[in-house]
Amino acid sequence: MEQKKEYDLLDLIRWGWGVFVTYCWQPFVFLVRFGLKKWYFMLLAVFVGFGIAYLTPKFYKTTYSGQMIIKNWVGRSSDYVNLLQAVGKESGSVIVRKLGVPVSAMQGFRGIVPHYVYPMDTLNTGYVVDVRNSIRNSAVVPYLFAVEVRSTDSSTIRLWGDAILHFLKNEQYVQNENHRRLEEVKSNLAILQYEMKMLDSLRQVEYLDATKLAVMLKDKSKNDLSEREQPCLWHNEMIELNSKMTQMQNTLTYIQEPIEVISPMSLNAIPSTHWTLTYKKFILLSVALMYGLLLAWHFRKEIVSFVKK
Repeated sequence: MEQKKEYDLLDLIRWGWGVFVTYCWQPFVFLVRFGLKKWYFMLLAVFVGFGIAYLTPKFYKTTYSGQMIIKNWVGRSSDYVNLLQAVGKESGSVIVRKLGVPVSAMQGFRGIVPHYVYPMDTLNTGYVVDVRNSIRNSAVVPYLFAVEVRSTDSSTIRLWGDAILHFLKNEQYVQNENHRRLEEVKSNLAILQYEMKMLDSLRQVEYLDATKLAVMLKDKSKNDLSEREQPCLWHNEMIELNSKMTQMQNTLTYIQEPIEVISPMSLNAIPSTHWTLTYKKFILLSVALMYGLLLAWHFRKEIVSFVKK
């Protein structure tokens, strides 16, 4: 019985190997040999694909793109991304009216594409812009977003960037939220200033009492004073309040705008439709097409016979 099982296993292995050789290895070897025999056609296909990739930008207008990264002090990054996506779907006349760009800039305009920004690690030591919109199931950076502008006229890229910044800063929702933010900072600053005055008054009273106590207790040194008699010092509290006040004053002085440009609009050195980025696709497509045509010609009789059946 065991010997029969061993024979059955060997037969199964032989059958599997035969199937692999017949339907996988032999067709593969045939295709390789067929391609090598027609190498001159393959080489011609490579040159054709290379030429098409090189000439394509000359016949079709190259699309340029520029990108800037913005930090928002008001709202979340998703608010601005959704707002720009809605604007980008509008008609040309609406975009011109909302962004205030000249009508001539719309001739080469290809779109506004906002992108989310994601942290590179859990420590937030770096950030990455999701240009391909491929990152999923990850928390976005709530105070950063990127804006990409595409146009066939590279000279208008920065113009579009300035128009987008002006539009975002003057959007009614953004203006209202920014006004609330600044008013809240002013209110909190006034409260801290009042607390600082109170602490300063208490500090002066404490030092005055300590001086009187030292004069009255001539028989005791200051080190011998009981804990109840020791003056209360307010340095730490005052330093902490002063630090908070400085931050709020800096906000009112330097961060009055609702958004801030972290990385200004920069034009890509090589546009997305440049031939150096597409020639591989054209060459592979050209070779594959040539290979298919050669195979069809080689088996033309079999194909015609099969069709007639």
